[in-house]
Amino acid sequence: FTSATYPVALVEEVIKISSIKKGLLLDPFMGSGTSAIAAINQNLDYIGFEIDQSYLNFAEDRIIDHKKKLKSTFKDLFTP
Repeated sequence: FTSATYPVALVEEVIKISSIKKGLLLDPFMGSGTSAIAAINQNLDYIGFEIDQSYLNFAEDRIIDHKKKLKSTFKDLFTP
């Protein structure tokens, strides 16, 4: 993919600066899903739109993988 992918940490900083503690993040140009992952990390809901099917597939896979990693990490924290 050729895109302007931003680091998740950069998007998280923008969310933190906005002082939003709960709510919905809307990304009208979802691309690779970076803003969705940042929203997940900040416990926000998200909606993303993407017209390019290849980007949509990539973003969906990336978001699913991220959620699996979070679940695994969370499980490891509480498993003796």
